[in-house]
Amino acid sequence: GPGRPGTDKLCFRNLTLYADPPERRYNTILSGEQGRTVVWLDQCRLYNKKGRWEGGGVAFGNRYVAYVTGGLTTDMDNGPAAVLMRDHKIEKITSDAFTGVHTAINCAVEDIDPGKTGAHPDFHQSYSGDPEKFNQVILYNCWGKRCVSQGFFGHNLRDSAFVNCLFHKDRTVMFSQYSGPLDHVLFIHISLPNQTWLWREGLKTVNCHMINCLLSSMGAAQGADLGGLTLQANHFIKAQAARGQDATAGDVEFLDAAKLDFRLGPGQPAAAGGKPLQCVPADIDGKPYDARTPSRGCHQAGPPPPRGRPLYRARPTGKKRISPPRPPPRAPPPRPPA
Repeated sequence: GPGRPGTDKLCFRNLTLYADPPERRYNTILSGEQGRTVVWLDQCRLYNKKGRWEGGGVAFGNRYVAYVTGGLTTDMDNGPAAVLMRDHKIEKITSDAFTGVHTAINCAVEDIDPGKTGAHPDFHQSYSGDPEKFNQVILYNCWGKRCVSQGFFGHNLRDSAFVNCLFHKDRTVMFSQYSGPLDHVLFIHISLPNQTWLWREGLKTVNCHMINCLLSSMGAAQGADLGGLTLQANHFIKAQAARGQDATAGDVEFLDAAKLDFRLGPGQPAAAGGKPLQCVPADIDGKPYDARTPSRGCHQAGPPPPRGRPLYRARPTGKKRISPPRPPPRAPPPRPPA
């Protein structure tokens, strides 16, 4: 059965944790105590011995309040449902990558495939009839590639931000799509090179913004209320889909799309023309955006920054620098007698 420590504030570091379920059903690796206990996994590997399509399995159950830094999740149903996930890699999963995550920073997903399980997978999913279930979600510098899934999917979402994110679908006709209430949701520097974005019927937007995104296409169903949505400085690969302020359209030349390198080459409309945003200074690779005319999507056009070279100098800590005491001033020489 699953591990259930029954103890608060545990840390597992540099360990391999796995599930070995006898049959395919809901299985967890670690279980908490109804939201009353906290666990931190640092540089750990999580996997299911039966494989993603046979045994099933998720990382945490029973409302374990989890933090995940570094490490790898593989051969599971879903990615870890953590309050905070940072620098974590998810690969070879069956269904949802970031659905249970509150904040994900610098995380990567590769190979979502439901197989014959009947799962309906998503890169990020916030679909719920409960307006309190999904709010204050942040995905920052996160990408997904080779995903047989929807990208961004939701209904009832508020006070959330998706910034510097890339999603690449594989062998599916699924869309990224939203319906129902969306209140104060930001989509900034998003790249969807081969998936359509759809605003579905029943959508009601309030104070939502989509800025500097690179999208394959966009559609809006009859009855979708976009009155509270600002579309600004986005680039659309399909010209007929272009909409919003300062939009551009046309084919995009990626550096090597066949190898899933979706960085932009210079000299094309999407490589510039974005709205400068002080709150997003650098792209998904850490390369600074052009301060006057940033690229659209999550990559600033041009070569990546050299490896090992710091992008920014360390900032002052705010503490006063303590200087060594100065020597006392020398006494002036005595004046000669008059």
